[in-house]
Amino acid sequence: MAASDSREQGVAFPADEDGRISTMALNQNVFADAARPTSADLARDITRERDWRASYVPYVRRLLELGMASPENAVAISADGLASLRSRMVFRRGDAATSIDEAMQAPVDVLGTATVYGRARGTPRLAVPYRGRELTGDSLRRQLDDGVERGIAEPSFADAVAIVVDTPDWLDLSDQAVAVLGAGSEMGPFEQLCQWGADVWALDLPRPQVWRRVLSTAVGGRGILRVPLAASERLSGENVGPTGLDDLAAVAGANLIESAPELRVWLAQAEGPLTVGNYVYADSGLHVRASVAADAVMTGLQAERDDLTLAFLATPTDVFSVPWDVVEDARRRYRARSIAAKVASPVGLVSAGRVLQEHYARRAAADADPPYGVADNLVPQQGPNYALAKRMQRWRATVAREQGVTASLNIAPPTRTASVLKNRAFSLAYAGMGRFGLEVFDPPASNALMAAMLVHDLRNPSSSAHPGTRLEHPLDHFVDGANPGGMWRSPYEPNSVMTAAAVAGLFERRA
Repeated sequence: MAASDSREQGVAFPADEDGRISTMALNQNVFADAARPTSADLARDITRERDWRASYVPYVRRLLELGMASPENAVAISADGLASLRSRMVFRRGDAATSIDEAMQAPVDVLGTATVYGRARGTPRLAVPYRGRELTGDSLRRQLDDGVERGIAEPSFADAVAIVVDTPDWLDLSDQAVAVLGAGSEMGPFEQLCQWGADVWALDLPRPQVWRRVLSTAVGGRGILRVPLAASERLSGENVGPTGLDDLAAVAGANLIESAPELRVWLAQAEGPLTVGNYVYADSGLHVRASVAADAVMTGLQAERDDLTLAFLATPTDVFSVPWDVVEDARRRYRARSIAAKVASPVGLVSAGRVLQEHYARRAAADADPPYGVADNLVPQQGPNYALAKRMQRWRATVAREQGVTASLNIAPPTRTASVLKNRAFSLAYAGMGRFGLEVFDPPASNALMAAMLVHDLRNPSSSAHPGTRLEHPLDHFVDGANPGGMWRSPYEPNSVMTAAAVAGLFERRA
């Protein structure tokens, strides 16, 4: 049972009567609450599970399948999961704890703003750094086509990025205000937004080393950077030139978890169409707390303005429903394996079927209407808190779109971020995945591509992000424009590749 300090400030897990905090108990209860109004049986099974940390994966998969049963199910599960999480978490200041809704209506401070102007000139362009080359125009189109052919990205992803390439005027974001929650994170569009001239409202923790990098990026761009400051700071409200950046880095930033009410008020000042993107990442329960805080800011702004867009990046290491053509393609690739791969198939038998399993052999609903497959890429080692933090983003995108709000949520490819590579098993597996038809991207390539997808969702009224675009099922939103790095069309179940990829990665490192 995971426990944390009951004195944690801001958005926090609730304490029981003995003052103990169990992140696992709350996590399990939220998933049960999400299922209960739609399936009492699934809610009961979740509640009765005695080892949630080790056994959560099948239940998350069953919850997805429950949502696939009807559009009404998908929306209800999303709304019920969000309501449960919001009502169960608390907001603590000092020794006093209130509900999050109460706290969001009662900010206690006023944040100042420092403004930094980019010095770059010229025309914005889409350039993707990829394997030592810079892809633009035709070279980018060719690489997109190659990725589709290899099953790395979905055709709708290539089509969307190609539209951005063909419509370069879209990249001028001088008419857009974009709040980037997690401006210093490895995954996110911050650099591209600065290069493309957006009015960027940046949020990250008050850490000078992070802000020096953020400020340097902004100065090298074409846009405007807004930086939150405590009200007492003398730089508040001033236009900061290059010589003052070190001073600004020392006082910039705010803690999203502890200052969500104040950040809602701060972001409400943004003029023009406002996009709020959640790119925050943290470990374990801290990720849930940060995600709930970001969600509270987003919904607070949604209640106040009618020009809001929500933005998220989904992880490919999750569970998704995929169209039947994806299932058929994966099966075709399995039948067309090379001789070497077929010779290696006895490895699966020796490992009791745990390695190199055929994709969708057990999780495909051919008799459904329409038929679909379940791409189960959940990695148990990432843990239930990671699953919940990423799930609530999908829930919010579903509910927001149902409420008439544009919600950009695109699946980013597997990416070599520091948070992934610090785990030796993941690091080795990522190094060897290329041997099995999967592709892992470097952060600059992922960020440029996903920034292009955000532009597509902002500019193209036919994007699935827009509530006016008709979908057969709400969960189709997450299929459209996806780049799962080959995990959907792989001939093998991605989790069954992990061990073999790690062995291959070990040899790659030694070579």
